[in-house]
Amino acid sequence: MAGFGKRGQGIPQGLGSPRDLPPQKITTSNWGPSAAPGMMPADGDGISRLFSKELFAGERGEFLRSMGFSPDAPGNIAQTADTFATMDARYREALEGFVDRTDRVLGDGLGVRPLFLVPETVWQGEYRNFLCATCRLYPADPSNVFFLAGTLQTAKTLGLPLQAKMSPQEAHEFAVQIIGVLGDMFKKANAREKAGVAYEGARGLGTIMTVKLFDPPQYEPEQKLFGPLLDRDFDKLLPQNP
Repeated sequence: MAGFGKRGQGIPQGLGSPRDLPPQKITTSNWGPSAAPGMMPADGDGISRLFSKELFAGERGEFLRSMGFSPDAPGNIAQTADTFATMDARYREALEGFVDRTDRVLGDGLGVRPLFLVPETVWQGEYRNFLCATCRLYPADPSNVFFLAGTLQTAKTLGLPLQAKMSPQEAHEFAVQIIGVLGDMFKKANAREKAGVAYEGARGLGTIMTVKLFDPPQYEPEQKLFGPLLDRDFDKLLPQNP
């Protein structure tokens, strides 16, 4: 799949692998039923699951885990409007925590500011369901976040850019174009390929946006500090020594 990245190649195939999830229909509605099929009632944390969290307690839970299932495996998460909102909040909370930790590690008045490479405004348009229900991609996904310098001193010290070289409107328009290309690839893929095309392709969008929004002297220091986009995990990642 040229032009789009591949992430999580080591993920076992099966219910726990996003590449094996049954993709949902592309729709132009925002929270339409075609992107949120009827599922079980939401668990206490606001997420609907194929196997509820209660089933993972005791011996029954041990059996499910031995078969490779887990409560929060992508294949066990129902794609509903409430789930979208809950997952979005989880990603944002992880990002906020990471920014706080990073600023503490950098110290000396240095700090970073996250930029969504595919602008958040794209999720407010016709591709919202495609990105959430089919691609399982949310604005604060690590593969969609670039770290700008939060202050002029940070830019001078770490070489991070203060802003992108395109306006938010230009970035939105370009992102919509490449998501349209991904949507065409998804529709042309055969049944076995569709889930992988959507999941892996969506996580390559950030890389395409990076080289469009920034020149190498701007994005190379960011990658040196935080690593490649597709390898980032905000729960584990700490910035490298500048």
